[in-house]
Amino acid sequence: MTGTKQARHKAIGDMKRNLILDAAKTVFKRDGLAGGSLRAIAKEAGYTTAALYSYFDSKESIYANLLRISLENLKEHIDASLLGESNLQMRIYKNAKSFYQFYANNPQDLELGFYLFKGGIQPEGVGVERNKELNNALLLTLQPIITSCVSLGKKIIEAKAIAAEILALISGVLLLHFTHRIKIFDVNPEELFETHIQRVLDTL
Repeated sequence: MTGTKQARHKAIGDMKRNLILDAAKTVFKRDGLAGGSLRAIAKEAGYTTAALYSYFDSKESIYANLLRISLENLKEHIDASLLGESNLQMRIYKNAKSFYQFYANNPQDLELGFYLFKGGIQPEGVGVERNKELNNALLLTLQPIITSCVSLGKKIIEAKAIAAEILALISGVLLLHFTHRIKIFDVNPEELFETHIQRVLDTL
């Protein structure tokens, strides 16, 4: 196969793969991970179920790919926000703020990351090895916080606890925001985030 044919073959394969992933988003949003099926994804994409196996071996593999792409986009967003920033407290703040902004602007990615597509909050997963890989990818998006905390004198276990606290803060504020429960308290979600992240920074 010539270089041109190989490139064309790859482009067609990538296009089909992306069509499957787009179809899977629709199915998972409608049916959840537990309720979704390869047959439903194939139908949504306009393919046979057998054709999907050329690209993915299971619905869990498809979901993991969607989540992996989402986490890669999140990391790129965070890395861009930290470019040229050397102040350790500002690196913590910018890491947290860009994390918050990414999910505030992309609520479907938040649903994807917490397996919230139909079925509510529950400990879903995509297999032990994939879960481990994706959890590590999530941790990587918070690594600047952990590294900066250690540089400020915190032990690694304390630094990870601070990162977990910030993740809990962001997740909680966004959950209140997207469910409109935050209106009960007459507060602005971003202002709430800013207030609490400043409290975290004041402890460092």
